[in-house]
Amino acid sequence: MVISLQKKRKKAGEGLALKIVAVVGLCIAIFGLGGTYLYLKSTARQLHKTTHCPLNGPDKVTVVLLDMTDPLTGIQQASVRNFMEDVIKSVPKYGKIEFYTISPIQNKPLKAEIALCNPGTANLNEISLTTNNKKIHGVWVSQFKARLDDVLNAAFQQKTGQTSPILESIQSVSVTAFGVPEHKDIDRELVLISDLIQYTPPYLDMYKKIPTIDEFKSMTVFNQIRADLRNVNVRFGLVQRQTSNNVQNAKFLAFWEDYFSETGAVVVKSTPILGTPK
Repeated sequence: MVISLQKKRKKAGEGLALKIVAVVGLCIAIFGLGGTYLYLKSTARQLHKTTHCPLNGPDKVTVVLLDMTDPLTGIQQASVRNFMEDVIKSVPKYGKIEFYTISPIQNKPLKAEIALCNPGTANLNEISLTTNNKKIHGVWVSQFKARLDDVLNAAFQQKTGQTSPILESIQSVSVTAFGVPEHKDIDRELVLISDLIQYTPPYLDMYKKIPTIDEFKSMTVFNQIRADLRNVNVRFGLVQRQTSNNVQNAKFLAFWEDYFSETGAVVVKSTPILGTPK
């Protein structure tokens, strides 16, 4: 009888100990999650409500310069969309993207069609105890990607131009996008979607003549439209054009390679824009 009572007391004591361990473990888990939440909240960067850019500046700036001075076919537009998909996905969290279209530079520099930052996205296939992945991804889609898609679609509707001031447009963004203090010490990228056929007569008409870089540097206009692209990575989406004298030849490509070398830029990638050229 005494032995039985001792066994019951022992089992009761063991049960109480297990409950205490369970409660302590639960408290540790709760405090751990709470601590993680407070840490994430305290280290989260303050963002602009509209652009989602960090108030202390972006981590990277990507400048997209789209050439619509000549028309694009439907297939070419689809190819540009595919190209832009890769560009958008390459922008890191808190990275900034500015979108411009090539147009004549008169008294004012080019104005960005849109400028906003990647607020960050999440993998919908992953389960997280501290974040709502579906909500985070939804913000990325609606406030970042969809807005860029809308701007691209609007750009496709723009009227073609009488000139193609590609060099002037590059100079403009080199000053207004890459030259501002908050963008000088971060990763910088220029994404140029164009046929690269400069047409600004009388001083430069690539349909008639493609100068060497030395010939271009000897022109008076060179110093007027030169750009500073030091520490800028350049990525091309090269639009193909049919011309009677095959303008986009080896000499043409050599000019642009030498030009970007002269500006201090690094050409990292060239992607053809597919489709039947006009």
